[in-house]
Amino acid sequence: MYNKQSYTLITSMKQEENGIDQIRGIAKRRKKLLIIIPIVVTILSGVIAYVLPKQYQSSTTILAQESKTLNPLISYRMAVQLANKNQLGSFNQIIYSRTSINMLIDSLNLAKPGITAEERGELIKKVKKDITTKLDQSNIFTIAYVNQNPHKAKRGVDLLSNHFIESNQELDDNQNLGTVKFFQNEVNRLKKIVDKKKAERLSTMKKRVNAVPDEDPALQSQLEGVNTSIGKVSTNLTHLQQQYDLLNSLDSAIRSGRGDVPILMKLDLDNLPYGTNLQPLLQKYISLKQNYTDKYPAVKQLKQQITDLAGQIPPALKTKINSLSQHKDKLESQRSTIVSQIEENSLAKGEDQSQADDYGVYQGLYNKMKVKLEQARVNYQLGLNGKQQFIVIDPAIIPSKPSKPKRKLIIVGGLMMGLLIGIITAAAAEMLDTTIRSPKDLELYGKPVIAFIPEGSH
Repeated sequence: MYNKQSYTLITSMKQEENGIDQIRGIAKRRKKLLIIIPIVVTILSGVIAYVLPKQYQSSTTILAQESKTLNPLISYRMAVQLANKNQLGSFNQIIYSRTSINMLIDSLNLAKPGITAEERGELIKKVKKDITTKLDQSNIFTIAYVNQNPHKAKRGVDLLSNHFIESNQELDDNQNLGTVKFFQNEVNRLKKIVDKKKAERLSTMKKRVNAVPDEDPALQSQLEGVNTSIGKVSTNLTHLQQQYDLLNSLDSAIRSGRGDVPILMKLDLDNLPYGTNLQPLLQKYISLKQNYTDKYPAVKQLKQQITDLAGQIPPALKTKINSLSQHKDKLESQRSTIVSQIEENSLAKGEDQSQADDYGVYQGLYNKMKVKLEQARVNYQLGLNGKQQFIVIDPAIIPSKPSKPKRKLIIVGGLMMGLLIGIITAAAAEMLDTTIRSPKDLELYGKPVIAFIPEGSH
């Protein structure tokens, strides 16, 4: 059988091709698809890259120093670990909270006037996507914000970082204050128990002393001497503490401009560290002030000397107060020892030991709680300066170049996608093409090969 289709096959048939030749043949036949499609897709990608609005990103990197406010309820090592963990563990919760996002929206005027609650909810979701956070190390974190306005991008980062530091500080202050209140309540509760146990024990001791009057006069004399010393130390300690508080208030008044240096004369300078050095300076300053104003160089210089010298008094005074406190504690410990000896000598053999043990247990708990309370107060005061724990090591700047869209990447991606689509399209066109070009193609139609005509023959 000779039909037109078979004849065309015979007269155009070449020698059987190998795989590479077949691929070359397909590429040659479908070169329009392989060229036009990548070009069109690349052009579309370029148009999209230049049509998309520019996005500017600004970021800041902050170092969180090791927390100095430690929880007295737990050990030092665990307190340090938990302090740093809590410090950075609340990082994302604060940054992505609705309060933070609403603050950012209102501060940057991102919401349109008259926006509905539903629209604001969608805006919050969008703003969250524009914020990026990253914990670079255990104590370093980065905040980045994207906006079409480079100035708003930089201001947004500053707002978020400041809000995080202030919120973290507020959380720490509340936690430390709660710890102080807890220990204060425990101290008050134990104080009542100790006083009650002490009264019961003293009552029992008096009864037995009257029954067996064998007190040691030497111990009583020592006790009186220790009590006298404690009274003197307590009076001196109270006076120094009053001077310390007064000095702080006067120094604050001077530095804030609400008072002048002569008000330092209210202090008991004779009994204060550096007080004898401060007195002649104050007298000289008062003398100069009678003739000159604060702008006069000598007055100004003398005022600075007085302020600097007055600033050295509180640390030295605090050291002296601490030393007296320690001395008082030693005297009280000595008094407790003497009292214990007197009690031991005064109590008869039949003293109820369980009552003494009970009193000792509560007294020990009370003393420990007082120490914990003092630690909690110190931690709370230190925590008030918690902002200093955060150091901006890479401050936010106004970006000069947009971070999005990445035009080169979009165009290159479009070219690669165009090549892929072109190859797929060419392969699909080749599979759908019914033209017979090889003996294998005839097998699909069940037609025999009549003859092979060599290439170049007609």
